[in-house]
Amino acid sequence: MPSGQTLNFNVSYTVDSELVWSVEEYLVNYLTDIPLSGLGGERMSDAAIEGKIRIATSQLEGYLSIKIPKQRLLEQYDFEREHFENWGHIKCNNIVSEVNVLRGQLNFAHQITYPKGWISIKRQIEQARNIQIVAGQQEDLQGLQSDFVAVFTGKFPVFGYSSANYIPNYWNIDYTTGFEEVPFDLQDACAKIASMQVLAILGDITFGAGIASKSISLDGLSQSLNTTQSAENSLYSARIRQFQNELKQEMVWLKNRYAGLSMMSI
Repeated sequence: MPSGQTLNFNVSYTVDSELVWSVEEYLVNYLTDIPLSGLGGERMSDAAIEGKIRIATSQLEGYLSIKIPKQRLLEQYDFEREHFENWGHIKCNNIVSEVNVLRGQLNFAHQITYPKGWISIKRQIEQARNIQIVAGQQEDLQGLQSDFVAVFTGKFPVFGYSSANYIPNYWNIDYTTGFEEVPFDLQDACAKIASMQVLAILGDITFGAGIASKSISLDGLSQSLNTTQSAENSLYSARIRQFQNELKQEMVWLKNRYAGLSMMSI
């Protein structure tokens, strides 16, 4: 009876690349039937396409003031009594999915960790940057590290030795932002922004930069090929302009939905 044999296989794969689109999905949905190789046979690499998707994601995040892939952030904000009296919340830079830790600091010295049971966040995207503190029982603070006494009045914290109107860098917030499943409207916008960059490159390498026509003649037979490409227009200029026109309309909707209204006190 033959002895058993063991075969070992090595498979390369990427885990949690934080891309809005994988290269394969992106090519199927947005660059169908567009050749990725140029006249010299050189193919635009997956790494180059991934880079364009990352750049597009970063640009969209900056425009909408959000984080798209799910991630954990640490931010600091000043305590302003007037703001709490008028609005009653802490406003973060990004959409808040979950508050992991909320601390109070005095001159960067840890003062108190607020119980998670006191923390309330809005689930509507338009208000999801706001963190509110709804004070529970005083017993909730027992067992928590605290160098000073802080009593929450329902509007703002009052400290044992003072009741300050302004404390720099008081709020220390560790929170989770981004999307577990990225909404399709954000996926679509990222893909279109990336496509404008990818198509501009492919338009040059596929047919040759600035070449508008080609002709071949052999033994009395000739073949010619004319394109819309010129020194000022790439091979895929029509597709690029289509994405540009679509994004002009879509960005207004995305800005209203995800960025919300920006307010500041004067």
